[in-house]
Amino acid sequence: MRVAGNSHDIIRQRLGAGKVQSISTYWCAVKVYAEFERVVTGAEDFATFVNKMYEAYDRYVKNTIYDAMIGYATALTGQFKKTGSLTADNLNALCDLVSTATGYPVMIMGTRTALSKVTALQNSLYISDVMKEEHRTKGLLGMWEGKELVEIPQVFEKNKVGSYKIDNTLLWIMPMTDIKWIKLVNEGDTQLRAITDKDTNMDMTYESEIQTKLGCAVMLNSAFGCWDIE
Repeated sequence: MRVAGNSHDIIRQRLGAGKVQSISTYWCAVKVYAEFERVVTGAEDFATFVNKMYEAYDRYVKNTIYDAMIGYATALTGQFKKTGSLTADNLNALCDLVSTATGYPVMIMGTRTALSKVTALQNSLYISDVMKEEHRTKGLLGMWEGKELVEIPQVFEKNKVGSYKIDNTLLWIMPMTDIKWIKLVNEGDTQLRAITDKDTNMDMTYESEIQTKLGCAVMLNSAFGCWDIE
């Protein structure tokens, strides 16, 4: 502010204390078993069962993250949420809006299908041989108009092959800050239990389980944008 000088009578300001946010956690678990006779005869490999258990746990965590992202984007309103046909001008305008509001350069995130719509906007006058080779080998460009394109791996809804979980028409315009905006919390230690002998269980089965307490939320202290492509 402009002042007259020769005085300490200036309006003082301080940084806000902010607020504490918490993430709710809950128990989740997965458990497998195999029959003793099938294991010892080689009909089943218990180690394969255990590997599948960990794969299932990883899928669950990824789906939990995706659910948090989708919910956060759905709740976005106002000038940072756009819908309509995608052009280079209107996408650049939204990127500039987010960049100006946050003070950071932005990246464009989306599924491969969504990012292909961005790649299609690339002006052919500015496509180098390197970019042509990148598109030929990867199917996408790594950069568009000076903005990094980041692919979000697509997944199916649980037990619904062919039903995509992530909207293939949605683009996230995210500021490139050091803040990790997806918060994944593991409360306490992961609990593991394994029985690999025929004497512990009355039915002689082998079993293995994993239990953990986790929570996930999106927490971003700056603006971001979304474009829903028609």
